[in-house]
Amino acid sequence: MKAIERQTIVTWYKPEEKMPEEHYFVVATISMKAENVTYDHALVIANWADDDEGYNGWLFDDQLANRFADKVTIHAWCDLEAYKG
Repeated sequence: MKAIERQTIVTWYKPEEKMPEEHYFVVATISMKAENVTYDHALVIANWADDDEGYNGWLFDDQLANRFADKVTIHAWCDLEAYKG
């Protein structure tokens, strides 16, 4: 029996090139140093907001990254819905 090969391709964007749609979750690569923790191109779930409700910026699923958001460098992000099967 021949195995079926599945290939999923995503496009990574630098924040300078394009921002994600507001309030949608994306995968992002981040780096930061805070307390005794160093992230070096770590993968996190994030979302972007720039709205009239008073919040502007990135929110992360990682609480340490949220607490030290001013120290986070976002290298790139990609959409979570790459596979449209």
